Amino acid sequence: AIFMDDFKNDHFVRSNTIQAAGVWLSIQVVGWVLSFVLIGFLVFIAGYIYLIVMAIQAYNGKEPQVPVIYGMVKNFIDQTS
Repeated sequence: AIFMDDFKNDHFVRSNTIQAAGVWLSIQVVGWVLSFVLIGFLVFIAGYIYLIVMAIQAYNGKEPQVPVIYGMVKNFIDQTS
């Protein structure tokens, strides 16, 4: 959605899309690293539940800000093409 011409300059769409991508990437990295300790499965499940909660909040018009991820991707959100 972020690369479609109709929505790429919309701050709400950019914010939610980039944060969701950051959370997804974090879930993947942490989950795979911890999968060798057998707790990675729980990280995957909890992370995907968190992504669903974020999607529901975005659908209801709220703009969720993930504490650590938002700080890292704030520059990407503020850029406009």
